[in-house]
Amino acid sequence: MSHQQLFEPVLTGEPPVRDTLDALVRRSRRRQRYRRLTATGVGLVAAGVVTILALPSTPPLVTGAPPTTAPSSPSRADPILLGEDPSERPEDAVQRLAVAVPAAVTQVVPAARTVVQPTVRREVVMTVPDNVTLTSAYVITSVITVNGVPGTLVVTVQRRYVALGCAAAFPADVLPSTLRTQCAPNADVGQPYTIETKRDERPGMIRNVVSLDRLDGLTVTVSVSNEPALTGAPPLTGEQIVEIARDPQLTLYP
Repeated sequence: MSHQQLFEPVLTGEPPVRDTLDALVRRSRRRQRYRRLTATGVGLVAAGVVTILALPSTPPLVTGAPPTTAPSSPSRADPILLGEDPSERPEDAVQRLAVAVPAAVTQVVPAARTVVQPTVRREVVMTVPDNVTLTSAYVITSVITVNGVPGTLVVTVQRRYVALGCAAAFPADVLPSTLRTQCAPNADVGQPYTIETKRDERPGMIRNVVSLDRLDGLTVTVSVSNEPALTGAPPLTGEQIVEIARDPQLTLYP
């Protein structure tokens, strides 16, 4: 028995050819199309994600009432006048001050003599810095001599004002009495004043000037010059006219 015959019972025929060449080519083309479609799909998904991320975000919804601005406190016109509105008639004040000024001078300097009787002028002035608030001022002018030395004396009495200092710390509806108490000079500290000596307003002219802020809410200014002679010193010193400015007769509230 030949070997072929011996193994025939266990040998089967040749295995069938599973794929022909055409089938292999078609299968390879299907795989390529599948890869292209898969790549395209992934690209579209990625593009979609980018598009979503690129869209502007929607602003958050705001609930509740809109914020409100607190109203500002009422402003107060500056300056604030201290003192009270005078109750005395202007014509009565003119007559009274014409007598009060010579009396105040001789009380401080007994040697002083009035050689030209005082003239009293009532003025309505606009206060600095706003040039709006009106107040009355009385200006008393006279010529005096002290031991033969002549001079011109000018006294001004008017209500005092507080512009940006003490009064600014108080609300707009503050009572005038509060301002008088808090902003007028304190008696323990003393009544502030300034003394100036001014020269050369006219050739040879010298003038001593005092401005005194008083406790009654008034400002009294006293000026004495060496007019009409225009030689030598004024007949009153700065310290003497400070005492004249303090005299209670020089007031708007008799």
